[in-house]
Amino acid sequence: MRKLLPIFFVLLILVYPASAFDFEEMSFSDDGVTIYASGSADTPWEAPFTENATVFLSIWTNDDNATWIRITSVLVTVHAAELDGSGYSLITSDIYEFSTLPEGGDHVNTSLMVTLTGSSTGSQSYFAVSVSGNYGNATDSFSFIANSPEDLLGPFSISYSPMSPQFLFGLVVIILFTIVIILGMWGVQKSRSRPRREALLKE
Repeated sequence: MRKLLPIFFVLLILVYPASAFDFEEMSFSDDGVTIYASGSADTPWEAPFTENATVFLSIWTNDDNATWIRITSVLVTVHAAELDGSGYSLITSDIYEFSTLPEGGDHVNTSLMVTLTGSSTGSQSYFAVSVSGNYGNATDSFSFIANSPEDLLGPFSISYSPMSPQFLFGLVVIILFTIVIILGMWGVQKSRSRPRREALLKE
């Protein structure tokens, strides 16, 4: 029975309910602006998923002559790190279009909620953002699209739901593998005890 405990612990982790998690603020600079980003989401996720995520942004222009800045849209993506360390694969994305454009002087603060859907998994998954807008002064205006690294906020895990076909198949494989191990151990013990029993009978 003790040999089966690790399997039970793994199953417990996979079905453990999600809880709200706040992602630490990170920053990046791209296309003339510096952005501070943080977020909140109920993690871990179970695929297939439809999950909400809240993103908090503070966008600063790097142009000392700029007197205003506004944001038009934010693309939120989720990427999973490849197991071989070769990079990241896109799992899902959603774009938030502002009905009233956030605007400020040398910077602007905003928050938004997106709904992300997908069916892929990733043990090391991350949020990333792509922020579009423009900044300028009384005479000049510049557009920008600032893209964050693919691993901006995270990591968190996305695993298969306990009711998904992939999870159920894996569970069946684990059970069958466990049965094979138990039968094998029983067969070994039986084969070892047979010569001992025959030796006692001869005595």
